[in-house]
Amino acid sequence: MVLRCLLLLLVGVQPVFASNTTFTTTFENDSFFPEDQNYTGGLFLSLDFADYNWFDSLQGAAPPDGLGADARPAWEGIKLGISQMIWTPQYLGMTQPMPEDRPYSGVLSFDFGGYRMSETYAQKVSLHLGVTGPNSGADSVQQFIHDMLDHTYPQGWHTQTAHSLVVDVDAEYQKRVFRYKNIFDITLGAT
Repeated sequence: MVLRCLLLLLVGVQPVFASNTTFTTTFENDSFFPEDQNYTGGLFLSLDFADYNWFDSLQGAAPPDGLGADARPAWEGIKLGISQMIWTPQYLGMTQPMPEDRPYSGVLSFDFGGYRMSETYAQKVSLHLGVTGPNSGADSVQQFIHDMLDHTYPQGWHTQTAHSLVVDVDAEYQKRVFRYKNIFDITLGAT
């Protein structure tokens, strides 16, 4: 239910911004491997609103010092998204995970971020607000995927991590320091 409401909110926001919008879906799952354990899967839905000038309003019209002649961004925009990530222990048939093993856990989050990029640098800022525990819906999603793929259902979801709020802020900067014929780049970055 929570995922449906967030998805409707995400799609409903689209007409407010520029028409240069991209919808991206990423599905990750370890079903290609013979076992579930650790990071087992994720679903990421996002809307990218290109040409939305968010950075100048935070910093002023001038580009940051030291970025060189191409300091004006070639691409700038914001992203809104919903993501869910799921982790499981190594032994899925056990009703109680081993004490030294990873617990059953899921995170469901609403993600907001801004970016600006040129041919030689990228700046990204993002905020993730979400929940862990049963409200993340990880148990139901993994059961659905395992039913679709006819895999054994994990037995220990009743032991999953407790309800908790998640607030995560990320900032990232990357600078290209070398390029070989538009085939190979070396970049340095900080997060």
